[in-house]
Amino acid sequence: MILLPQSARNGAKILTNKISEIAPTTAWKYAFGTPQAIQEAFTSLNSGYTLDSSLASSFVFIIDKDAHLRGRNDDQDMPDGLVYGYNSADIGDINNRMSDDVKVVLAEYRKETKENSRRNQILVKQQ
Repeated sequence: MILLPQSARNGAKILTNKISEIAPTTAWKYAFGTPQAIQEAFTSLNSGYTLDSSLASSFVFIIDKDAHLRGRNDDQDMPDGLVYGYNSADIGDINNRMSDDVKVVLAEYRKETKENSRRNQILVKQQ
């Protein structure tokens, strides 16, 4: 999801149309808000990053289905090991680090789905 100011609605449509010429955009979702709401949402991530004066950041984030910021705390390339945002201006960061972290989240979801399925099967057998 991309969080944008209300004034960017037209720009979002243009961007989506341009990108759709080279890639599918059906998964692209936008949310629009006031500058204050955008700042509050960004600050609530506690990512350590800030928005610039136009309410923009080159960093993208993984937010899980429980609305938690995801990342890693053992990254060897970072002095403190923490990564909670991925620099969209660096294709390597997106292609390597973020891609790996998305795979971790998806694996967790698959495992949870399998466990829920097993629990449901046990319940059905007990009835």
